[in-house]
Amino acid sequence: MLGIKLRHPKCLPAKTLVCILLNILSFSTLAQKKGDAVNTFKLKITNSKNQFNTGYLNFTINSPTDTSFKQNVMTDNKGYLHFKIPVKFYLIRLSGQSLFFSLDTAINLRNFPIINNSETDLGVLDVNSNHLNTLKEVSVTGNVNYSTPEKKSYKASSFTVGDLPIGKNLLTKIPGIRFSKDGYLVDGNLHAVFYLNGTQVTQQTIENFPLADIERVEIINNSTLSSDIKADQIIVNIVTKKTPQISFNGIAIANVAVNRKNNIGTITGNIAKDNTFVNLMVNRYSTDIKISNYSNYVISSSGDGIYKRDQNGVNNTSPIFTNLSLNSQLSKKLKINYSFSYNNIDLNQSSSSLIDQFLSASAKSTENLLIAFNPRLINNYLGLTYKVNVNSSYFVRGWYTNSETNTTLNLAIKDSAGIISHIKDQNNDYSILAGHDFMVNKIAMEFGALYQFHSDKNFFFNIEDLQPSSTGANQDLTYSQNITSLYYKIRFPIKKLSVTINNRLDLSQIALYPYGIHDSRIDYFPNIIFYLPTAKAGAFSAAYNRQILLPSGDDLNPSTRTQTELNSNMGSSNINPQINEYYRLNQTIQIKKFSLSNTLSYEADHGLIDYGPYNIVNDALLKIKENLDKQTKIFLNSSVNWEFNTKLSFNGSIEYGLYNLHTTLQTNEPWKLNGNYYTLTLQADVTPVSGLRWHSALSYTDHDFTPFSKIYYDGPQLYTSINKSLFNKKMSVGFSISDLLNKGNNTHTNYTSPLVNGTLASQQQFRTFGFSLSYFFGNSRSIPPQFPDNKGIKVRDAKKAAIN
Repeated sequence: MLGIKLRHPKCLPAKTLVCILLNILSFSTLAQKKGDAVNTFKLKITNSKNQFNTGYLNFTINSPTDTSFKQNVMTDNKGYLHFKIPVKFYLIRLSGQSLFFSLDTAINLRNFPIINNSETDLGVLDVNSNHLNTLKEVSVTGNVNYSTPEKKSYKASSFTVGDLPIGKNLLTKIPGIRFSKDGYLVDGNLHAVFYLNGTQVTQQTIENFPLADIERVEIINNSTLSSDIKADQIIVNIVTKKTPQISFNGIAIANVAVNRKNNIGTITGNIAKDNTFVNLMVNRYSTDIKISNYSNYVISSSGDGIYKRDQNGVNNTSPIFTNLSLNSQLSKKLKINYSFSYNNIDLNQSSSSLIDQFLSASAKSTENLLIAFNPRLINNYLGLTYKVNVNSSYFVRGWYTNSETNTTLNLAIKDSAGIISHIKDQNNDYSILAGHDFMVNKIAMEFGALYQFHSDKNFFFNIEDLQPSSTGANQDLTYSQNITSLYYKIRFPIKKLSVTINNRLDLSQIALYPYGIHDSRIDYFPNIIFYLPTAKAGAFSAAYNRQILLPSGDDLNPSTRTQTELNSNMGSSNINPQINEYYRLNQTIQIKKFSLSNTLSYEADHGLIDYGPYNIVNDALLKIKENLDKQTKIFLNSSVNWEFNTKLSFNGSIEYGLYNLHTTLQTNEPWKLNGNYYTLTLQADVTPVSGLRWHSALSYTDHDFTPFSKIYYDGPQLYTSINKSLFNKKMSVGFSISDLLNKGNNTHTNYTSPLVNGTLASQQQFRTFGFSLSYFFGNSRSIPPQFPDNKGIKVRDAKKAAIN
């Protein structure tokens, strides 16, 4: 055992005993061989809410990779921890517990410039005893990145971002996050759902958010906010810095594709005052898409052809997306989150079609179509979090979401007056959660109740000037469901292993009109997570989850809001609860700024009812019903992030998967589809000099099938861009080229479903040349920070109940 040996000529014969006593007080058990090199560190422990004094607190330091190393340390009267760590240990685990707080976090010492023969400052660790919406908070204000079974947190300032300092350029630096054409993926294949200080926002809001205002990025595996996300989604929460009393800043972006008549304009603004933060984002773009050959082949349930259409034309799209989010700490007991989004899409299509109706006497006909498709979506979200009192472990959280989509579809066919179809979809969701969390020894427990009500009303086929005598021309569909849930959660450590068990019992009632379907049932939803820290600053986790997904109105996923192709999934709506279950194994390794993530996952969806694409048959507008019994997918994904230095970074991934679909048609005939796919993605960022950034992305995808109601583009895609920041990074100009590997201006896509087979060719021009211009604006008053509770999402990480 290594200790402090006193050398003084006047030492008494009992000096050995004195030294031993000093060793016990300073280093209880330090498993280090005599002569091993050590580094000296200091860490400031604070409590920003002044709930307790941080002087003379006991903590334990050990190594996740070597159980023989353990060290007990105590803060001095000013709250500083002073300790020595053998050089061979670069990852340490710091834990401590008292009547007022519970702390268990990891610190990667390689993130700090260690100075030999000197005390390295690790920054500040703020420990709070907070009972708001379960559990204590751990906030790092130094350069520390930390990880728990529920949350991984990354300090924004610990990453080097080239070009314009905005959220988009930061996200791809975070280990485990990569960008794909469908959005951002985390740990292989989990789609990111973005939050800003606990309020859900759009992807564009985070991409355009000023980096100067970002404190850290949190990847949330389990929290009260993640209770209703989908099985293939994960929360990415952006926590802003403590702001001055009042600040205003934002970014304006313009993009022009010179050879495709595409232009994009985006403006994002942020206002902060006292304990309130407001973000506004407006995005508008227009584009022309050529359809040189579109083939749609409709079959009957017996497999016989009904009709075929070959189409040529142009789509012109001009959508506008608006999102407003607000979060405010109204008092020590009450916090409010609100978001509003308005999306308006104008699509005009002019085309000429050759129709081959196999079952009609007139075998072939020609149509000239003028289509105006104009969906408008309004979404409101309101969330309230309330603590019974400041020191209570009881919490109440309620949220309400309302969305409404109004769609007008005008079709002019031949010389007729045309078809006018009005479609209206209303969604209402109410939820309230009440619970109590506490700790017994090191076992954390939580129990509570959750009530959810969902209503989905679809009013469609309000068709004018078409088959006025038909009784089926107008049709309303109303779906409602209410769920009462009782749940409990327990988390306990087994040496290094952390096990979390979450069980939920649901009593649900379902009604579907006008079909007269009523159903009441009880469902049991288990969830278990194993989390084991491993060597190389990594971790191994295994999880099983089964959950019910309500058909929510708008999850703010941009891919669901940019659907502008009339002949794909326009107007599709899920009107039945869907059961998701998955088994997932994940292994991560992180060494300095290198990270590797491997994921093996099995996913299954049950009980989806989908109303498929619109089709025109015999001058009638039809919306086809498809029932999905079960679809499964098993895949293996490996992704890597590597920041070689401040000038070069790289990330890539490869995924291989198997897909299987079982569905039943309206005639109760089975229909199957299965196949495999693989996807390869490589991205590189080079910053040769300050302010200059070159980015290149290569992807290749191949499917030998097309999943239910989805369209995939196969083949290689290569994108490259160069950007230069000016005026102290207030402005950025850029040039980009997309699809360098495409030798022509064609793309080819196949898609299929039980009732529709289609082929899309030459949908849009490739090899696009584009220019971009971005400009920061803003002003802040230099006044002391006023955000005492801006600590991000509270994860279900146990605390000890306060003293009576």
